[in-house]
Amino acid sequence: MLWVGLGKKKIGSSRTKEEIAALYPSAERQKAWERLKKEKKNALLKIALAAAVLTAGLWIYESQAGILDEDGAIKKNAYGAGSRKAELIAVTQSAQESTQEKITVEIPERQYTQAEAEELFTQMLPELERAVLADNESLEEVHANLDFVEELPGYPFAIRWETDQYGIIGTDGRVNTKETPEIGTPVQIKAEISYGELQKEYVFYARVAPEKQSGVAKQRGQLEDALEEAKENTKYDDYFVLPKAIGESPVVWKEKRNSSIPVLLFFMLAAAVLVCAGKDQEVHKKAEKRNQELETDYAEIVCKLALLTGAGMTLRGAMFKIASGYKARKEQGIYRYAYEEILYSCNEMDTGVSEAQAYINWGKRCRSKRYLKLSMLLVQNLKKGSAGLVRSLQGETELAFAERKAQARRAGEEAGTKLLLPMGLMLMIVMAVIIVPAFCSFG
Repeated sequence: MLWVGLGKKKIGSSRTKEEIAALYPSAERQKAWERLKKEKKNALLKIALAAAVLTAGLWIYESQAGILDEDGAIKKNAYGAGSRKAELIAVTQSAQESTQEKITVEIPERQYTQAEAEELFTQMLPELERAVLADNESLEEVHANLDFVEELPGYPFAIRWETDQYGIIGTDGRVNTKETPEIGTPVQIKAEISYGELQKEYVFYARVAPEKQSGVAKQRGQLEDALEEAKENTKYDDYFVLPKAIGESPVVWKEKRNSSIPVLLFFMLAAAVLVCAGKDQEVHKKAEKRNQELETDYAEIVCKLALLTGAGMTLRGAMFKIASGYKARKEQGIYRYAYEEILYSCNEMDTGVSEAQAYINWGKRCRSKRYLKLSMLLVQNLKKGSAGLVRSLQGETELAFAERKAQARRAGEEAGTKLLLPMGLMLMIVMAVIIVPAFCSFG
């Protein structure tokens, strides 16, 4: 028989088993434990099934949501639908190594005819040079990459860029200052503006200031140059075909996707943990309720024992009398854990367990110092005789009722403390009802 001393707490399954042992008779404990495990298992199976179905659905959806086909082509939007962006991974394989580069590609829409471009062309030129500056303050001092926009908001033009020094400023606006002298390098920039059959050029100059650039930026620039060339080559095609190689290095394209499956699995795992914890918490709450009932009914039980033994009834008869009275109340729907333990002890004595052993078992099952002390008191009086039993029970009754008053006082103080917050909120509402109209009347 397990015994948990006052002040000791168990956690996890051992605590749950002990609480089930306290809540149920020995004949029903194993069934209750198996029932709890079955409920947990069923809940976990349901969560696992839901996770499998949702994971499969997300995987199918994300597999079909891609825009990159097997030939390395991306479907363009129809006329007037605007450009689209794709997050891709370029896997460049060479004889020495294989590198991956994350890059965002903007895929333009198909172009319109020349007649639709003439009216807006003259309005776009003043804004084009301002848009190219990007983070630079002036074209006379270029430190950061230029923004070679492919289109301007509100204007349906495709813009292609050329420079007279591709090593300094690429066609994508990338600025390479690695070989730039201290005085800077002037670069001619030419914008080829087209829309259908309309072809225009706009030329201006920029001075690139010296600044070091890493090899990663250079490789990225080459990759973006190849993408620009691919855009030009597939201008009138339905698909944008990605470049297969950069120089002699082949490029493998992969689509970058943000999968929701890890998040789903995390939430399912959290749900499984919460379900198991919730099942254990139900048992813990029942055990707490049982302990509270035991402490509450202790004074009443000791008082009944003192009255019945004082009236001349034997201790065994008093226990059976209390159990008989509880049976009548139980038929009316009243269930009390303390009296259930007394009823269980009476059943033990009916089946042949000695009276002293039944009292000892009663104190252990209650798992409380007070009931253990009472059971030892009853056993001692059985051995010494019942001459001092009534007096001992009367003294225990006075102590029990004093403790019960103290518990009631503590419970009242706790209830008053819990009421402080709602009372404070009510006070604030009343003050607002009084003060707000007063301020409004001043206005």
